[in-house]
Amino acid sequence: MKKDFKEENVYVLNNSYKQNFYELEEFLFLLKTASFSVKEVFNQNIDEVSRSFFAGKGKIEEIAYILQNNPQNTDENNQIDYLICNFDLTPLQRKNIEKVVGIPVIDRTSLILRIFELNAKTKEAKLQVEIAKLDYLKGQLIDGHASYSQITGGSMKARGPGEKQIELNRRLLEEVIFVKNKELEEIRLSRKTMRQKRLKSSLPNIVVVGYTNAGKSTLINSLLNFAKKSQDKMVYAENQLFATLETSTRLISTYRYPSFLLTDTVGFISHLPISLIKAFRSTLEEIQEADLIVEVVDVSNENYKEQNEVSQEILKQLKADQIPCIYLLNKCDSFADGVPFLPKKDELLTSLIDPSDAEPVIKFICEAISEKWEEKTILFPYKDNFKEFLDDNYVIQYKEKEDGYECLVRFNPLTIHKYKYLFS
Repeated sequence: MKKDFKEENVYVLNNSYKQNFYELEEFLFLLKTASFSVKEVFNQNIDEVSRSFFAGKGKIEEIAYILQNNPQNTDENNQIDYLICNFDLTPLQRKNIEKVVGIPVIDRTSLILRIFELNAKTKEAKLQVEIAKLDYLKGQLIDGHASYSQITGGSMKARGPGEKQIELNRRLLEEVIFVKNKELEEIRLSRKTMRQKRLKSSLPNIVVVGYTNAGKSTLINSLLNFAKKSQDKMVYAENQLFATLETSTRLISTYRYPSFLLTDTVGFISHLPISLIKAFRSTLEEIQEADLIVEVVDVSNENYKEQNEVSQEILKQLKADQIPCIYLLNKCDSFADGVPFLPKKDELLTSLIDPSDAEPVIKFICEAISEKWEEKTILFPYKDNFKEFLDDNYVIQYKEKEDGYECLVRFNPLTIHKYKYLFS
C-alpha cells in the first residue's frame, strides 16, 4: 500500500544583519522550489559570527524551546523536520546547533545543492552536481569524528583516531571526485569540439544570461516559435529557480534578419556557492566565447537592480564583462500603470509571453550584433540567392528596382567575401 507523502516542514534562521529584504524573499523562494513548507522565520542581526553557533547561542536555545513546547510537534504531519539557515555553516557550527535544537540542520549551500540535484536531467548536469556535492561534503568532514580541540591543536604525531578517519574519508572522497571529473572531462571535450565548430561558423554566437527565473528559457522558446521551429526544439521553461541547468543552443533563422545561434545558460543567484561555479565552469565557458551577451532582467521584481548587480558580478568573475551586452527588461506587462522608467539605448522593454514581442527582440539583437559591421548601399541582382544574402547579413532596408533589390546592408565580416562582387 502506497504511503501518503509527508510534506517536510521547516523553521528558518535568517541573518538579517545588513541584509536587503529581497535576500530573505529569495531564500523563501528557494525553499518553495525545494518543496519545503516554512512554518516560522527567526531573524537575528548577526554582526559578529559565533565560532561555535554562527548565531547567538540564546537564539538557538530560543528555537529549541519553541520546538520542544510546540504542541504541533506531537502530530507527525505537522512536526518540524529541519532548521534551515540562510547562511553557510562550518561542520562544528552545524553539529553544535543540531545538538541544541534536536533536529537536522541545513545551510544555504546544502539547500542550493539539493535544488540542483532535483533539477539535473542530463548526464553532464548530474555529474556537475555530484562533484559540487562531494566537494562540499569533503569540506564538512573536518568535525565529523573529532572534537574541536583535536582539529585545532596538537602536532602531526599527536593526531587521534578521529583525525585519521577524517583523512581517510577525505582521500576516499577525493578519489571519487577524481573519477567523476574524468567522466565530466570526456563530456567537456565533446562540448569543446562542438563549440569550436560553432566558432568556425559564420553565424553570430549569442548567449543568454540572467538571474534564475528571469525568463531566459522563455526568451529562446519565444524566438523559436517566431522562427516556426518544431516543438521538440523548445527548451524547458518553468516558474521556479534553477529550472534550467543545461546549456541549450538553438539556431534562430527568420526572414529579413541574419541567422544566429542562441544559447541558454544556468541562472545566476546571490551568493552562488563556489563549488557550483567550479563544477559548472565548463558550462559557463559558453558565455566567455559569445559575440554578444543578452541579459534577461525581470523588472516585475522590485529588486531587479540588485539582481542585475549579481549577474554583472558573476560575469566579471567569469571574465566575460568585456563582451558587448544588451538587456531585455522582461515582464514589463506587470506594471498596471505603465513602466515607470525609460529604457536606455542598450535596453528593450518586453513581455516574452506576448508573441508580438518576438520580432522586436530579434531586431534588437541583430542591431546590437551588427553595430560594428561594415555598412553599404548595394544593388542585389534578382538572379542571385536573396534568401541566403538575408541569412548572412543584416539588411536594414531594401526596395525593388529595375535590375534588383537596392539594399542598405550591414555585412557580416565572416561572409562579406562572398559579396565583394556587389561593391564595384
